Amino acid sequence: MLILLWIILSIVGVAAFLTILTLQVGFERVLMALLPYFEITKVVNGEKVVYLRRFFLWRNHHGRSIYLHHILRSDDDPDPHDHPFDFTSIILRGGYFDQEWGFVPPSVDGGPGIRYQKEGTPVFPGEIVRRPASHIHRVILFSKDFGWDANGSFVSGPPTPAWTLVITGPHFRHWGFIKEDRWVYWREYLGLGPDEEYKVD
Repeated sequence: MLILLWIILSIVGVAAFLTILTLQVGFERVLMALLPYFEITKVVNGEKVVYLRRFFLWRNHHGRSIYLHHILRSDDDPDPHDHPFDFTSIILRGGYFDQEWGFVPPSVDGGPGIRYQKEGTPVFPGEIVRRPASHIHRVILFSKDFGWDANGSFVSGPPTPAWTLVITGPHFRHWGFIKEDRWVYWREYLGLGPDEEYKVD
């Protein structure tokens, strides 16, 4: 019981500490010097840009992890994606519109799958969102002039980067992108070999 309490207090303490530090100029450079991290890049107009910077805070032998995410760009892939694990995301700074979809898999007799768009959810700093691995979405970063147009569609100007603390369960499935009629493994979708880095052309 004491060990569980210590773990909970440690997680809360880390979240509070990082929330304060993210407000300081130059904090990310300190993180990059002190913590292991991974950059997910994309190629936009022939130029390599960082889409997301993932800092590794903790991982146990069961595959559960805690990451600090700095989301620098909105998801601009043509199709939404799902995930390899269940996760909880704590929004520390910025925010985003969670553009959501559902998917009916192809039928056993060979009929096509059906993708359909849901209403979506705006997610603001201080919110805690829990998502299953099957959650299908695209992340659209907020900007200073985000809102809804006359037709009720979400619109956003130049994006404002967001910081989130992400707590994941163990990996238990492959993830991929959901096209209008089928699910596609992410490496196949992006045209990557087994050892190529993650990028989007």
